Amino acid sequence: MAIRRNVTAVRPYEYEENIRSRVFAHLAAAGLELAPEHIIPAGTRDDDALLIVLKRPAHVLLVPFHAHRDASGALITGLEFLKRLDREAPQLARCPVLMPVTTTAAAVVDAYLSSPVRRVGTSSERVLVLPEKQLDDPGLADQIRRHVDAWPADD
Repeated sequence: MAIRRNVTAVRPYEYEENIRSRVFAHLAAAGLELAPEHIIPAGTRDDDALLIVLKRPAHVLLVPFHAHRDASGALITGLEFLKRLDREAPQLARCPVLMPVTTTAAAVVDAYLSSPVRRVGTSSERVLVLPEKQLDDPGLADQIRRHVDAWPADD
């Protein structure tokens, strides 16, 4: 089995640089690689983000909750993107997901991920939530590494 190293970031926090920089630092400390060309910008429509993810050699997805609007004004969130992945990208069924979440959105994400909607075989099963309040924890990189290692690549 291959070791997962490459990350694709789907609409990472753009204006919350403090969150973004700390998350990226933990990814690097965990031995993961996030190339600038593998960052899908905030505001990218779900349809376009899904196409990009499917074309990239992502072994790990960084999908912040990051509720915001796309270029057409539609509300987009990381949770809605994960639902699309479940429906439209079964080839990513074992891809681990890291989800940074602001303190403000933590309750929403927790409610969704702990609800009966979370079932075996969905992206919810593969999500490691990275709460904003834990981003200064020096052990977070190890937690990320363990989570990624729990979902070995099939290729």
